[in-house]
Amino acid sequence: MTAVQMNPYLQFQDQAREAMDFYRSVFGGELTMMTFAEGGADPSSDDRIMHAQLVGDDEPSLRGYDEALADGGEVIEPLEQAPWGDYSGACVDRFGTSWMANIGSSPG
Repeated sequence: MTAVQMNPYLQFQDQAREAMDFYRSVFGGELTMMTFAEGGADPSSDDRIMHAQLVGDDEPSLRGYDEALADGGEVIEPLEQAPWGDYSGACVDRFGTSWMANIGSSPG
């Protein structure tokens, strides 16, 4: 079995909810979000997102995510097979987040 896991930590000024909804549409999975108010922080930021987590319950193929992430953004390096055998690519999504991916198998 092949294990694939990605744990990105992203920060957004005012677009966290929109960005996380977009990433859920790209990666699938279950999205949970906690607002600053729910976290006990500054009440003037009640509706802003303090923490979000996207959890998948299966092991999807990562191919095709590069095109979905780059929708409304820019492909910097297309996802292609690299000389070392993995697939590698880079893009900037519509929120200005840079993504660099190396997709390979790891023993699971």
